[in-house]
Amino acid sequence: MSSIEPIYSTGQSQIDDTIRGIIGIFEAAFPARIRSYYLVGSYADGSATPLSDIDIRIIFKEDFTAGEEEKMRQVRYYCRLISPIAIDCPPLSEARLLHDVNWLHERLGIKSDGQLLYGEEIRDSFGEPEFSAYVRNVTAVPVQRFARIRQQDGLSFPLTYPDPTGEFFGYDDETGPAWGKVPGTKGLVHMIGFAATCLIAFESERIVTRKSDWLSTALR
Repeated sequence: MSSIEPIYSTGQSQIDDTIRGIIGIFEAAFPARIRSYYLVGSYADGSATPLSDIDIRIIFKEDFTAGEEEKMRQVRYYCRLISPIAIDCPPLSEARLLHDVNWLHERLGIKSDGQLLYGEEIRDSFGEPEFSAYVRNVTAVPVQRFARIRQQDGLSFPLTYPDPTGEFFGYDDETGPAWGKVPGTKGLVHMIGFAATCLIAFESERIVTRKSDWLSTALR
């Protein structure tokens, strides 16, 4: 078996070994089906803290075949069980990134902030989105996340707290698929970030893809 050697290094041996292991597991589970692996987020831009996730983007060739996305989620689940660091790894394919507006934020994140780990460099195929499509996407994402933390399909206004008696009124219950079921405020920060991105899009007509960018823009 050939050795997996990622192109990019975080400079942290434990993180690099975890990434190498994830790539190796997915390559074994899906031979010749994955086009590219990218690292995004804090380990890609050097801002990681001890609580940071490994944000890895695994892009399947063309589109998922029958049952392949479910198998991907199962493999991801077992990778998370054995990883000492939380893993954020949404199910992505070339078709999803290029043509599905619901995944536009992932395409923008990979294009602007990604570090190629393994496989083919495909970001030249990621064209610039129409601003109206970007606005629709960043508007939908915070609504979905606020609904998910309430375990609802949608939102009814005016909003009430998910847990009025909780320390963070229920917004610290991280039940999203990227976070597992560990109480904390990371999910809250994600939701605020997407909401801030939405407001920036409406008020300044700017595309923002990184947390550091939406924070600095919002404070101006």
